[in-house]
Amino acid sequence: MSTERAIALGMDGVNNAVIPGHATPRLNMSEKLPWRMMESYNQKAILAYAEQSFAMIQELESWGVKFQKTATADYSTQESAPIRVAMVLPMPEGYDIKKLLTRAMRRVGVKTENRVMRQGY
Repeated sequence: MSTERAIALGMDGVNNAVIPGHATPRLNMSEKLPWRMMESYNQKAILAYAEQSFAMIQELESWGVKFQKTATADYSTQESAPIRVAMVLPMPEGYDIKKLLTRAMRRVGVKTENRVMRQGY
């Protein structure tokens, strides 16, 4: 597979996933933003993402996105350097995410177009 197409096929995980028992929204924020850079980021937006990420993961799962699980059916999280806590949630079948998201959007009436080439970007 060529590298140009790899990104178009999907993803292999959700970065910055805040899974209860593995991380908290505040810990996510403190790990992501070094104290010396805190003022240059929109802290409210980052905290809102962190607080809502688990609900988003559960919704994606209800649409058919499969996340890697442990033998005890817990989410299998991984660490991501330089973050020291487990906040990456692998999706072994992430190549299907675009199809699943398209189906979910169509169910609620969103019109989608595929393979549209436009000039002048």
